[in-house]
Amino acid sequence: FVHQAAVAIENAQLIKDLETARNQVKEYVEQLELKVEERTRELVESEKKYSTLVEHANDGVVIVQDGRLSFFNRRLEEMTGYSRKEVVGKPFVDMLPKSEVELVKSRYEKRMKGKPVPAIYETKFLSKNGDLVPIEVNAAVIDYGGKPADLIVIRDISERKRMEEKLLKAEKLAAIGELAASVGHDLRNPLTGISGAVYYLKMKLATEMNKQSRDMLKLIEENVEYSNKIVNDLLDFSKEIYLQRSRVSIKSMIEETLAKMRIPNKVEVVDLTGRLPKVFLDAGQMKRVFENLIKNAVEAMPNGGKLEIRSERVNGGLKITFHDTGVGIPPQNLQRLFTPLFTTKAKGVGLGLAICKRIIDAHGGTINIKSKEGIGTHVTVTIPIR
Repeated sequence: FVHQAAVAIENAQLIKDLETARNQVKEYVEQLELKVEERTRELVESEKKYSTLVEHANDGVVIVQDGRLSFFNRRLEEMTGYSRKEVVGKPFVDMLPKSEVELVKSRYEKRMKGKPVPAIYETKFLSKNGDLVPIEVNAAVIDYGGKPADLIVIRDISERKRMEEKLLKAEKLAAIGELAASVGHDLRNPLTGISGAVYYLKMKLATEMNKQSRDMLKLIEENVEYSNKIVNDLLDFSKEIYLQRSRVSIKSMIEETLAKMRIPNKVEVVDLTGRLPKVFLDAGQMKRVFENLIKNAVEAMPNGGKLEIRSERVNGGLKITFHDTGVGIPPQNLQRLFTPLFTTKAKGVGLGLAICKRIIDAHGGTINIKSKEGIGTHVTVTIPIR
């Protein structure tokens, strides 16, 4: 009996110890579950913050894994025009123009192999509408889903490139301006001397010269006059434009400009400018623009043709158009028309349109030229009314 009692007491103690252990295990499990829940919540919140940060970033973010696009943020959708559904899972090289594939692919492959390559460099991508967009990429290898991947931050540098181009153009124009001023001043003195010498010969030998001699002096005078025009263009291009504004009618300015020009009989000029509000501008400077545009149109119709001049009011400004039926301008020359010293003519130094653009820019206006070879050219000048 004593033995049985001892066994019973021992069993009771064992049961009590087991119960205590079970309670401890239960308490530990509950604490562990709480920690797992807390950690999971922290991870979810962290992931949500990360996702929000990436989705609302000013730069594009893309992840490339095994050569394919695995992640594509909202900013990249805006930059490229593609939705995530259209590109995720596709080879990343599909987003590149042919000229950039070799460079970008080579650097991606080397980076994934741990080889040293520039992390930041400039390249281009191809948008959905076919535009080439200059970008700056910053790439790094990360662990993504247990596998290595390339995390790439993409910045659109179109505006930076435009500013760099604008600055380069401004520096180039400044250099051309200095050269023009120097050449212009150096040429003016000898031209004045030649002009004076011709005048002296005409006065001194007026009764002794035959027709051939008089024709030669006239030829010299005409060439001196043309050379002086080139010098004046050089000097005008090199100096600041100061406007003396007054309220004038575009129609009256066109009429006055046409009245002093010699238009060939085989060229028909149709003035369709309307009686629109007067514009606050420098009449002398703007007449020079109109004269240059009309002269170019007439010269573009050596075998005859038609020039129509129209005007209309648009969005707080006046639009004046010059449409000719001339030979047109080759596409490769259209982008260079306003470049100083660029010309396709046998005579001239290529400053006419460059000066016109400077005058129009000074008025806060714009000039645009469209042309087709064999069909004609359409020039649009827009000037603010106020």
